[in-house]
Formats: sequence, structure tokens, C-alpha cells
Amino acid sequence: MVYATLKTVTTSWIQAEERTIVFFNEIPFLYYRIFIKTVQNNGDHAALSTINFGTSLREYKRDLDVRQNLLPIMSSNSQGGYAVSCNSEYGSDWRIHRAFDRNTGTSWSTGYNSPITTILITMPTAKICNFISVYPRSDLGHQAFGTFILYASNNGEDWTELLAVTDISAWSNNTPKDWGVDNNSAYSHYKIVATPYNNENCVSVASIDLLHKYTTREY
Repeated sequence: MVYATLKTVTTSWIQAEERTIVFFNEIPFLYYRIFIKTVQNNGDHAALSTINFGTSLREYKRDLDVRQNLLPIMSSNSQGGYAVSCNSEYGSDWRIHRAFDRNTGTSWSTGYNSPITTILITMPTAKICNFISVYPRSDLGHQAFGTFILYASNNGEDWTELLAVTDISAWSNNTPKDWGVDNNSAYSHYKIVATPYNNENCVSVASIDLLHKYTTREY
């Protein structure tokens, strides 16, 4: 039988002393073994009155909300197995990867007279998206999303609608809008189909973040 060592303690004891030994283990096991080696009395015996072996709650400081970006910082439309594309780009300075470079000082824009735009995101591994954040261009919030639908797929052909937003209010300068996505499944492809706000003739935003939001604990 193979055992995993969970805790090793080297110490001396005082007669009638009671001591608690704490170790962290998050894996359930069927069998546990306590091995005691004594060097007192030539190591010929060990005497213990009681051993209580059990679990206790691990104390932690606080819950932490984590937002993990599904994509790396994109410096081109394709890199490291990740790819972003769209049906319209205004020019080389407004390519779609600029919406995924995590720099609100750069922007992506469709060409003029683009009443609807489709953005495709492909990743090398499936990831859970349950939160989306969109940051408008400074002084050009009226060119951000008016409506959008978020879809997901694992083959790039069969799409599942995750979120549809049709009641977006006016955008404020330097103020992002966030939406929770009711989704616990991992996908390798995501698609955003958007229309411009207030019937503008193009769509332009500074940043789009697809996120996996979860809660962890700080110990």
C-alpha cells in the first residue's frame, strides 16, 4: 500500500502534555496511518493516552471575487492559438484585436454603414464565460453597442445563445458596462453579434472582455 505523507513533525514532549497538530489536506482518503518513532528510553516504547483524529474548518480572511480574462493580451488578430475576427474593420489602426488588447487607449471600429457586426473569438482550449465587460471609446460612447447577443460553440458551427441584451442605456465616457452570463459550461468558440447604439452608422469600442468570474478565499 502506498501512503502520501501529509505531515511530518519532529518534537519533544513533556509528560501529560496535550498537543494539537494541524495540517491542510483537501483530498479525501479511505485510510490514514499515524507513524510514531521515539528516541527516548532507547526507542523501545511509546505511550500515548488518547489520539483524536478528525477535521476542522480552515479559517480564512475573506471571500475574494476574481475576474479571469479568457484571452491573453492580444497584439494581433491571431496569436498562440487564440484568434479574433470580425466582418468589418475600418482600417489597420482599428483592427479587432485592439478591442482585446486591454488598453482603453486603443479602439476597434467597423467601417461606415455597418448596421450589424459579428465578432468571432476562437481559443485553443474550452473556457467558461460567465461575465462580459465592454468599455466605450472616450467621447464616442454613442458608437458602442446598442444591442448584442453572445453565442458559444465547441465546433464553430453549432451555436448556443448565452445572453441577449436589447435595452442598453446611453453610454458614459470612460465608464464600462458589465453583464453577467448564466453559463457554467466551457466553450472554445464565442461569437458576439452587435448593432450600433442609437442607429449609428458604425460600431466602435475601446475594449471587450470575456471573463470567468468566480469567488475564492484569502487565507
